[in-house]
Amino acid sequence: ADVWYVNSAVAGSSGISRATAVATIAAAITLAGAGDIIMVADGHTESLSDSLLCNASKAGLRIIGEGTGPQRPTITLAHADATLTISAAGVLLRNLLFLLTADATIVVDVNAADAWIDNCEFRARTAATAREYVTAIDINGGSANAADRAKVTNCLFTSTANAGSTQA
Repeated sequence: ADVWYVNSAVAGSSGISRATAVATIAAAITLAGAGDIIMVADGHTESLSDSLLCNASKAGLRIIGEGTGPQRPTITLAHADATLTISAAGVLLRNLLFLLTADATIVVDVNAADAWIDNCEFRARTAATAREYVTAIDINGGSANAADRAKVTNCLFTSTANAGSTQA
């Protein structure tokens, strides 16, 4: 498996090393092949906006965030339709922080078998953002009902305001 690098603080374009990291997870997915690893740098930030979708569309892809606590890679959903979609089997999302600056319908949409979402945090409403999601992780497989054997482990779902998310 090849390893690809993502870091919003680096102005790279090839993604083949930390020094040439691409700026977004979507750019790394485009470069990656099935079974590859995408390492997302600690402190990385990116925003999904204007209905921009990020689609993990390569089978066996592993998207792994580096860092701990506030230094974990942060993906901000800045549009109601912004979502990270898993459309290929065996995709792993690990150690990512999802924040909202707009109300969101679905944060992560699982539409393929054997997806694994591990050690991710989903922050809905805070005093600063006053935003919410309807569904943090939608595991339904889309119209094909193809999300068999999906796993969600060690994740944290938070909302500090009175109103908030209706389902994890």
